[in-house]
Amino acid sequence: MRIAHICTKFSRISETFIYDLVVGLERAGTENHVITAARVNAAERPFPRVRVLPIALWRQAVFVARKRAFNVYRFPMPLRATRDALREIRPDVVLAHFGGMGAAVGPVAREMGIPLCVVFHAFDLFMRPFRPATYATLWSTGAQAIAVSRHGERRLLELGCPADRVRVIHCGVDVARFGVCDTARSAANGLRLASVGRLVEKKGFDDAIRAVATLRKNGAHMVRLDIWGNGPCRRRLVRLSRRLGVDDLVSFRGSVAARDVPSLLRDYDVFVLPSRTARNGDAEGIPITLLEAQAAERPVVATLHAGIPEAIPPEHHGLLAREGDAEDLAQKLASLAAWRDEWEAIGRRGREWVAERFSLSGEIEEYLRLFRGLCSPSRSAGEGV
Repeated sequence: MRIAHICTKFSRISETFIYDLVVGLERAGTENHVITAARVNAAERPFPRVRVLPIALWRQAVFVARKRAFNVYRFPMPLRATRDALREIRPDVVLAHFGGMGAAVGPVAREMGIPLCVVFHAFDLFMRPFRPATYATLWSTGAQAIAVSRHGERRLLELGCPADRVRVIHCGVDVARFGVCDTARSAANGLRLASVGRLVEKKGFDDAIRAVATLRKNGAHMVRLDIWGNGPCRRRLVRLSRRLGVDDLVSFRGSVAARDVPSLLRDYDVFVLPSRTARNGDAEGIPITLLEAQAAERPVVATLHAGIPEAIPPEHHGLLAREGDAEDLAQKLASLAAWRDEWEAIGRRGREWVAERFSLSGEIEEYLRLFRGLCSPSRSAGEGV
């Protein structure tokens, strides 16, 4: 089976899920090709079959203007070059990553007779002012829509996608990369918190900082928070930590490579990610970092936001704070600190949950099952192209 992946950039640090899927499908015996507007992080994330189709800056500017003014969300891939690349690759299936790319290539895939699947993650569903008209043309092409959470599935239906063309395939992690808990957790070391993600509004890092300030105010001086990642909110978050008087407890550690996350997590007691809906409507799908932390047997404190409850064992939902509520988040962290003897069991159950429901191998099998259903046995690779 031959699969053509189409994405805006391959492969952003924050989009590990795309790279893992491409490589995982390759290891499963399929032939994968990537068509993209830009190649990034090639040294860290090598892959041999990547075609770059550059986009003129003026076309990118028009795309942004059309999206803001007319709610037209169709990424400006050069269609002639895309069509030529698909003719040469002769794929059995096209897999577009994110809704804007699906909207761009949908008419081309239909014209060429190639089944199209579009993966919707988060911002491509929830950012304002997305409404049914945004993807009406895409739905008319017969494309299959994939949501990474039940929360995303509900939103796809609200946006007009036919119910018989929506399915949920969770992003997965390679649990074997994350060793079982082997770090001594002494109360003398205090509560060591880690958080990993892009420094953007929806990740809620400001709520994490406010929660640390509340813990200090309530007498929990032995708490430290390390925030790993970079992004546009960094300066604002640094200023917040200074203003609240916790800059000695909160550290901004910069970006971390995906390969280093397993060893990084071993240095901490608890993983915290207080995601919330941003002012522009942006929301999470299911953060990969929450799955990775549980795979590493770390207790997780997060929020009742978007698809996050799906990623957490039901018996641990008591550790999910109300989104945007730093006081509640501090209370969850304080409660967990008092349950130190239960951390090992909490971590072990989290790892089991991820292995059962969010494994990379399970994700790959779900995609292969979908692709096989779309490709009849009599259809040769690239027929109709």
